[in-house]
Amino acid sequence: MFSGTRRQHLASLMSVVLGIAIVTASAVEQWRFAAAGMGILACAGVLILLDMRRRSGIVERRLAIVVKRVDGLFTQQKREAEASRSNVVENAARIIDVVQSCDAELLDTVHRVRDSAERIQPVEDGISRLEEEADKQRQYRSGFRKELFAVVRDQTREVEALFQLFSKVSPRQPMPSSGRWALDATGLLNLYSLIERNRPRVVVELGSGTSTVWLGYALDAVGTGRLVSVDHLEEFAEHARAAVALHGSATRTEVRHAPLTNLELGDEEFAWYDPECLADIERIDMLIVDGPPKVTGPHARYPALPILRERLADGALIVLDDTDRSSEQKIVDRWLQTTPGLRREPVVVGEQAVLRFWRMPEVAG
Repeated sequence: MFSGTRRQHLASLMSVVLGIAIVTASAVEQWRFAAAGMGILACAGVLILLDMRRRSGIVERRLAIVVKRVDGLFTQQKREAEASRSNVVENAARIIDVVQSCDAELLDTVHRVRDSAERIQPVEDGISRLEEEADKQRQYRSGFRKELFAVVRDQTREVEALFQLFSKVSPRQPMPSSGRWALDATGLLNLYSLIERNRPRVVVELGSGTSTVWLGYALDAVGTGRLVSVDHLEEFAEHARAAVALHGSATRTEVRHAPLTNLELGDEEFAWYDPECLADIERIDMLIVDGPPKVTGPHARYPALPILRERLADGALIVLDDTDRSSEQKIVDRWLQTTPGLRREPVVVGEQAVLRFWRMPEVAG
């Protein structure tokens, strides 16, 4: 670039010199020198034009080379860009395919898990029901075991009580059955022992049955005393009279039929034995309360003490049966709260409450 510019300067300088020489030659009328100078100047101009064309061609060729290179680079960049874009699109397509595949697998897994859960749920419900049933069975077995032990224990006690009773009594006829509605053997043994120890002269039994026969034997054994047994059902009273007569205890034992009547005590009403059936009995030494039955009303046996208290002898015994029931326990508690001079007595055998009544001395007014 520097050398080309230098030639142009020299050519321009020589043209100026030739121009001056031509002018000078023309001024001195040296026409030959002027024509020669003009020729030389024309040749120089031609040479300059040729050189310029040569240089212009070189520039054009170089420019073409540059353009070609630029086009090549552009094409290459374009190809690379297209390739990159193609790679990006391809990679994006792969990623999309992978994501779609994962979504499909995930959705399939969710469906399988849901199907498994639906199949497992009935099994879990079945297992829960089996566990509940097993727990119920365990509780049932535990309760059954306790009940069985209680039955065995109670039956053992009943058998022992029967052996003791028959060791004291030599029945003249077969004895009526105990249990169920009748007094059980432990209760009979308790009554028999109370008569042996206390030798009562007047015994009143509310609710006749098997116990009526055994009480007759107990009074025969101590050689004293009288038994009055009442029942609200005529049929039961007849059976009791027949059993007493069969065993030869009629001289000491009397069975009365006392139907239930409505009885008011304060603001309460009860279905209890007709008091007129007991009006002739005084100085009761032993009161046995085994009736009326529970089905006749709540606390059906409560009136016994309020009605007969004034006819009790001093130191009289009151025996209430079935005190393993809550209703009878409440009756005992109520008697103790409302009856001055009433005290509990220890019980060795049986499910009975034994109370002793002492008359309180009257306070002078």
